[in-house]
Amino acid sequence: MNFVDVMPLISAIFVFILGLMVFLKNKKARINFTFFIHSLAITAWLFCTFMMFINQGDVEKAIFWDRFVYASVVFIPVLMYHFGLAFVKKKRNFILYAGYIFSFVFLLLSRTEFFVDGIFEYRWGVHTKAQFFHHLFLIYFVGYVIIWFFEMFRYYRKLKSSILRQQAKYVFLGFLLLFTIGPLAYLPAYGIGVYPFSYFSGLIFTIILSYAIITQRLMDIKIVLRRSFVFIISFIAVLIPAFLTRFLLAKIFGLSDLPINLLSDFIILVPALIIFPRIKKYFFQIANEYFFSSLYDSRQVVAKLSAELQSTLSAKEIYESITQILVDSFHAKSVGFLAYDSKNKTYSIAKNTGFKIANKEVFKGDRDIYRIYTKQGKCIVTEEIKNSKQGSDELLKLLESMGVEIMVPLNTKNKTLGLIAISAKESGDIYGKKDLEMLSIIGNQAAISLENALLYGQVNKQKNKLNKFNRELQERVDEQTKEIRKKSQVLEKNNIRLKKMLKMRGDFLNIASHQLRTPVAVIKGMADVLSGKEKLTDKEKKRFLRGIIIKSKKLAGIVHDILSVTEMDSDKFTLKVEPTDIKLLLERMVEEKQLEAKDKKIKLKLDIPKQLPLVLASERYLEQAIVNLINNALVYTEKGSVTVKASKEKGTVLIQIIDTGIGISKKDATRLFDKFVRARNATSTYTDGTGLGLFITKKIIDGHKNAKVWIEKTQLGKGTTFTISLPSVKQKA
Repeated sequence: MNFVDVMPLISAIFVFILGLMVFLKNKKARINFTFFIHSLAITAWLFCTFMMFINQGDVEKAIFWDRFVYASVVFIPVLMYHFGLAFVKKKRNFILYAGYIFSFVFLLLSRTEFFVDGIFEYRWGVHTKAQFFHHLFLIYFVGYVIIWFFEMFRYYRKLKSSILRQQAKYVFLGFLLLFTIGPLAYLPAYGIGVYPFSYFSGLIFTIILSYAIITQRLMDIKIVLRRSFVFIISFIAVLIPAFLTRFLLAKIFGLSDLPINLLSDFIILVPALIIFPRIKKYFFQIANEYFFSSLYDSRQVVAKLSAELQSTLSAKEIYESITQILVDSFHAKSVGFLAYDSKNKTYSIAKNTGFKIANKEVFKGDRDIYRIYTKQGKCIVTEEIKNSKQGSDELLKLLESMGVEIMVPLNTKNKTLGLIAISAKESGDIYGKKDLEMLSIIGNQAAISLENALLYGQVNKQKNKLNKFNRELQERVDEQTKEIRKKSQVLEKNNIRLKKMLKMRGDFLNIASHQLRTPVAVIKGMADVLSGKEKLTDKEKKRFLRGIIIKSKKLAGIVHDILSVTEMDSDKFTLKVEPTDIKLLLERMVEEKQLEAKDKKIKLKLDIPKQLPLVLASERYLEQAIVNLINNALVYTEKGSVTVKASKEKGTVLIQIIDTGIGISKKDATRLFDKFVRARNATSTYTDGTGLGLFITKKIIDGHKNAKVWIEKTQLGKGTTFTISLPSVKQKA
């Protein structure tokens, strides 16, 4: 067995110890647990490699142990990714679950000859030969390593805290070396015999992470690791002389008999056990003085404390800053803050770091604290209370149960704010005179800062009350304003409705005075003639009766238009649309208007395809709109023709009313769909028009969704084309 054979075992031991210490420090923490499981996988890889190396002369055993190597190695990438998620404080995701599935698949495959088979022997060791599924495993391995480093890099870029950035750097560096040196172990699987540097990666990884834990407080096990290192160094310091003594005794006296052997071991072991506690204490003192730096510069501590306390008015941040300074300067195991309630004479825990006690627990104030220590601003030393017997047994039991060695009063003039509770030092040294003076200074500065924070909090509290009052007042004003605005809107709405009704009334009176008067007067005059004493021929009687009928129809049409406009101007006017057969509707309307066209000697034509899709429309109102356009075309066409044309386009049906009548000027065409508007040439051609027909048509078509009506083209003396566009119904296949 040579150094190369032992190296994996040494690395495995160090990785396991580090992972175990991290786990035992905080078993419930996700980051500690995932780091421990990842460390176990690396430990298993290194230990099984060690077993493979020492059995390299036996091919079957070497293959057996190498398969065990892969039983742990297949989980290393996903466990590293799991630890990374815990480190960057992200939830479990699909990539993690997929990684565990891949790992279990490769675990099963690693048991077969399709993963590794045969043995490759080289100068420094042995390795099984990679097969097809081993190549896929390497792709998975590299992929998850890349994803992990990418997540770590993104996390590092977002960090603002210098401590967290330093922690991330060391974790990044440790894993970088582990996964750049470690994968060299795969080269022999492909027939490349290299010196097994890869097995140093576990040791290097442990050293880097240990340094980060000690210097950067990574995973919160700094104290445990320090004490463990001191214990290991003390153990080695005792063990080496014991082994040397045993070796020399064996060389000099040739210890071969079992009784003599046991006697010599007993003689060596007893002194070693006796001297070990003293050696350990000595190394703790050395470590605390030179490595853990209990020697602090008072001026630097005061300057640092002043700088940090002046930059905050938050009690929480003050507690954090003082705790950190006490841990860094005195290396106290635990630090806590007890806030004092002057009304109830009680202490409640405001901040606890390390003390094994419930954070919400409340303690009664002891009179001795005020009389002997607090008012004088001295530090309360548990040992002094015990020796002087000035404090009550209740106070002493309280301090001892908490593990408190020093309590620093937080006083400002005649006011007590609380106490700082400090445990023993890591080294076990007592707090000297210099330490107590320094703690009194820290207590005074902390008390001033806490009082300022409390005053600031009270001011903020009053400010918040005032803001709350202002908000409530504003809310009431807003509610009243909202109510007034609501009433104003109702009044405005009623006013608009009233104006609309007045306008409708005015429009009606205007129509009544201009349009109804003429046909009524004509009917009255003709009726007077017929009922008079004058003798009329039958031909004259028929002519007068025909005039009365025509004017009556005209009067009925005007009344119908007025009622339609009144209905459409109301807020309740809605159209109920349904699939309508536009082809049948157009055929019926053209047939009904043929007699009227024939009387005027005008050709009324229908130009529609054999098939037209159904349209979404209100049949009753659509018929009224189209009839208005046909009526206008017949009225204002003296000779020629009127054509009702229909065609289908994508998603729509177009209906066109084309006449060869008097046409419309461009100026009149822009406002022809307005209420009571008629073209100037139309007025001279047909005096009885109301100017409501096109307005009604526009209102009806606009009431249909996605429908339009417009003047397609017009020219004075050459006719006009009106176009209606209606949405068609989609036909089922």
